[in-house]
Amino acid sequence: MLRTGINGLVLALASCAALGCSVAGRELRGGITRYEVGHYNAAERHCGELDQVHDQLSDKAHVRYLVYCGLTQYNLGNRGDAKQLLTEGASEYEQGNDGWLKPRIVNELYKALDDLDGSPHERPYSRRERSPSRKRPIHEDEDAALRTP
Repeated sequence: MLRTGINGLVLALASCAALGCSVAGRELRGGITRYEVGHYNAAERHCGELDQVHDQLSDKAHVRYLVYCGLTQYNLGNRGDAKQLLTEGASEYEQGNDGWLKPRIVNELYKALDDLDGSPHERPYSRRERSPSRKRPIHEDEDAALRTP
């Protein structure tokens, strides 16, 4: 009987945690969608819903939260909040994966930081630009080496 109660409690806690994550994910997606169509006040409401749980997001989602909410604040004229969010977002983005943000959003991020700081920021290179393509042609000597047993 006690074992069944503990299992039920664990299941309930796991479900609650999963529900919280899905709610945060839904809020983030909603904020991104509102931002991308220019509905900045609506995007700001979604960001406000995430303020208390943003530290529980995955690294990718946290970068998106910081950048999209920072850009939202920037477009609403809240320069102080925008600078704080975008500075942290840029730092986390540069340490993460370049696929976490659309190239257009990365461009907006650094343009906003240039304006907020009054000086240009160095743009990170895409990892795809820095590393050789996986689809590079095979040279004849490599092709022969691949065929030998």
